[in-house]
Amino acid sequence: MTKKYLLWAVLGALVVGGYYLLSQPVTPGTDEVTGVPTTDKPSTGSTASKPAGSVPAKDLGRLVFSITDEAVKLDNAQSVLVNITRVEAFNAQKGWVTISSTPQTFDLVQLKKDGRFVLLGDKQVSFGDYTQVRLVIGTVVVLKDGVAHDARILNKDLRLVTNFAVARGATSAVTVDILGDKSLHRTSSGKYIFASVLNLKTYERVEQVQIANKKVELIGGTIKYNSTIGVDENGDLKIGYEINSAATLEILGDAIIVTSAGYDTNFFKFSAAESIKIAIDAGHIAVALSAKSINNDEYSPVWQIIGVKNGKRVLVKVHGTSGKIIYVQ
Repeated sequence: MTKKYLLWAVLGALVVGGYYLLSQPVTPGTDEVTGVPTTDKPSTGSTASKPAGSVPAKDLGRLVFSITDEAVKLDNAQSVLVNITRVEAFNAQKGWVTISSTPQTFDLVQLKKDGRFVLLGDKQVSFGDYTQVRLVIGTVVVLKDGVAHDARILNKDLRLVTNFAVARGATSAVTVDILGDKSLHRTSSGKYIFASVLNLKTYERVEQVQIANKKVELIGGTIKYNSTIGVDENGDLKIGYEINSAATLEILGDAIIVTSAGYDTNFFKFSAAESIKIAIDAGHIAVALSAKSINNDEYSPVWQIIGVKNGKRVLVKVHGTSGKIIYVQ
């Protein structure tokens, strides 16, 4: 009987010990630096950084990323599979620090059912201020009625401006709530467009992180940043933005066509495709990113076209009735 009780005691200690280790701040690896953003001004000093693993332990803190979808209503889809290939955080001294470079796929429908945050990355990083986080999306696949549909992703490289600090020996966290119902759009032909809308929160001095089966629970801490960020039809990130769910979206080659809610395309004698051709033929743009129906004072209806020429963005407005170009910037 003594041996039997001893065996159960050892097994119980192993289970408790395993869960305890998952909740501790020590995780494998330290800073892996991938460089600085090309949009930042060049430093006047050296940009060289110490190789991975060379940062003294006393100068490290813990940074935990997690993801969820708390409010999903996705066109009755069985699954919406979002593949995230890379997670990074930006520090002015270290540049882009890799939190995870392992591709991970998350089902937004399942995240809603679970109602929990799921681990994206857990890393020991250098202490200091962090001003951006980066999520790289590989693919988005919508499974509906047993058929898989590859969604058109309007921005695969999400570089999100934020702010938080990682203190020596302390834990900070970043949570990403992808708002699937606001991100996913379906065209009249049954194709899908994914324009990310997400809520980003950062936390400092988290008291405890509990991780079990990749489910993450943060205990304590102070919210440093809390904002909803969305991608527009041109792939640009905007705070507090989402494409109107009542708008009609279509895919025309490389361009996204947005017919705003309440617009009757019968008022347009010139279609979006014809208006884009007018802008290209006039030499204002080489390629179109989007065309959107808008009101423009006495000129209505109007196609607002965003295009690119010589690497620069150009805005062209074409009157929907006359086909006349009324504005170029």
